[in-house]
Amino acid sequence: LLPLAASINGNLARIDLAAGKRFTLAEAMRADVEELRWVQADLIEEADPLVDDIRFNIEAETRNGRSAAALGEQRRSEALLTVVSQANLATGLIARLVSSATAEEVQEANAFLGDSADELAARLATLEGWPDSLTVRQLARRILQQSDPATGTPNRKRSEMREAERLGELAKENGRLVAALGQRIEAEVVAIEASAGAAAQRAAAAIDLGRKLLAAIAVLAVVLAIVIGVLYVRRRLRRRIDQLARAATAI
Repeated sequence: LLPLAASINGNLARIDLAAGKRFTLAEAMRADVEELRWVQADLIEEADPLVDDIRFNIEAETRNGRSAAALGEQRRSEALLTVVSQANLATGLIARLVSSATAEEVQEANAFLGDSADELAARLATLEGWPDSLTVRQLARRILQQSDPATGTPNRKRSEMREAERLGELAKENGRLVAALGQRIEAEVVAIEASAGAAAQRAAAAIDLGRKLLAAIAVLAVVLAIVIGVLYVRRRLRRRIDQLARAATAI
């Protein structure tokens, strides 16, 4: 039993380690999502005044007859709104990725997140020459960092899924070891019961033999007592008879 118990103990230690890693990764991803929610809110708050400014600039350029400038402002507006919408979409996809339970769901969320991140990066590039969009670009890049499949939340999710798969394998191994231990214990119990039964039979036989020996000893003791008594009485009687015979002869 001891080797199996040691194997179960080692397997439980590996399960504890894998569960600790998975729990740590899950907590980190939840913290990432919570942070991204705040980043998303700040991004919207920073983008609203810029949208109003662009709208005002477009109207002013249009009134002044500068259609090219108005078109540039229009493109800037489209880029800004696309950045906001793609940042919101990426944040939602990251949250969906974190809550995914199967490999198919993770793969699907990663595919959509990759497309959204590419579009977000492309739109950010068009805002590089606009100083007023600095804060917006910084917030959007923070969302891009979490969307990175190599260093962001997707990487953590892959690690968490690997640990979950490892936990499943360790759980199966633990079940096998526990079943083997149960079978071994059952075999030991059967062997002990058989040994106890044999011991009980030997004890009953010994008790029966003891009773017989006691009965034989008792009979032997009675016989010896009778023999000794007879011999003793005979010797006493013969001695008295001899004495009486000598006395009678003398008389």
